[in-house]
Amino acid sequence: MQDRLSITRGADRSFVIRLKNRRTGDPLDLTTVTNVQISLTNNDRTDLILNKITVPATRASGKKDNITITAVNSGMIGNAVYLNFNGTDTIDAIITAWNSANQNNNVSYSGLGSVIPTVGTLQLSGGYGSYDPVSIHGNPVLGKVMVRMLEKETLNLKTGTNQSMKIVIDDGINPGGQRIITYYENKVDVIWSA
Repeated sequence: MQDRLSITRGADRSFVIRLKNRRTGDPLDLTTVTNVQISLTNNDRTDLILNKITVPATRASGKKDNITITAVNSGMIGNAVYLNFNGTDTIDAIITAWNSANQNNNVSYSGLGSVIPTVGTLQLSGGYGSYDPVSIHGNPVLGKVMVRMLEKETLNLKTGTNQSMKIVIDDGINPGGQRIITYYENKVDVIWSA
C-alpha cells in the first residue's frame, strides 16, 4: 500500500496492501492464512467489514409507480435495462416487448400487469457479479492482500482525512489459531468525487 490510501466515496476502489513483519521487515507469509478482514468506518460510525468470503451476485432492479422491476439474470447485465413508459401501454405490454427484444436480458415485475405507468424512463441498477472483497494477491509468501470495494460500500464511508484502517489476519480457525491485528493509523483519506 502507498504511504496514504485515498478512497473516493461512491466509486469502486481496489488496492493492494503489503503486509510486513514489524520486527524483521520481511513480507508476512500468508500461505496458511484462513481469513483476512479489513475494517473501515462508515458515516454512521459502524464498521464496514470486508473479508475473504465471496459476496454473491445480485440482480439489478428499479421502481416505477410502486411497481418493482427486476432483472432475471444476476450480474451487471441487468444494469443495461432501459424501459420507456409512454403513458398508454400497460406494464405487462412494456415488459413483454422488452423481453421479446432482449432474450438474454429479460426482466420480471411485481404488481398488476394492467397498470399503466406514468410517462418516463427507468434504468435498472444495483446489479453486480459475485466477487471476493479481500483476497491474497499473487504469491502468498509476498504478503500482498487485494481489497476490492464496490460503489455500494464506499458510498457509506465516513468522509475525511487521517482515518484509520484495521486489518485482522487469522492463521487457522479462531480462537484456536493465531490472530494478528494491525492498524494503519491516520493513513486513509475518504473524499467526495470532484
